[in-house]
Amino acid sequence: NLVLDMVAGSYLPKNLQVLQMNGRIAVIGSLGGVQAEFSMRDLMRRRLTIGGSTLRGRDDTVKARIASELYEHVWPFLEDGTIRCRLDTVFPLKEASQAHALMQSSAHIGKIALRVEDEQ
Repeated sequence: NLVLDMVAGSYLPKNLQVLQMNGRIAVIGSLGGVQAEFSMRDLMRRRLTIGGSTLRGRDDTVKARIASELYEHVWPFLEDGTIRCRLDTVFPLKEASQAHALMQSSAHIGKIALRVEDEQ
């Protein structure tokens, strides 16, 4: 019940919709822009929390501590499959232009990956 939002902008209302009661959004990027419009009534009714953070401007010691804590506390969940990356589509590398078109269309939900085949 947590969304890590790297896009913000017009995606913020969409991300709010996927949260359950007492859900949280951590805005960690603003690739989609810094302005968003959403329903405060819905935010209050479902007791949602929006927070934000950036690593920009933080010194290397803080970044190293955060990386260490992620490795200790989050990585085990990635390794055992408790937390999974949502994958939309995997394209062969030769179809990179189709992958890029899908990304530009914003019709995907999750990551778009390119598969690099071993050339033998």
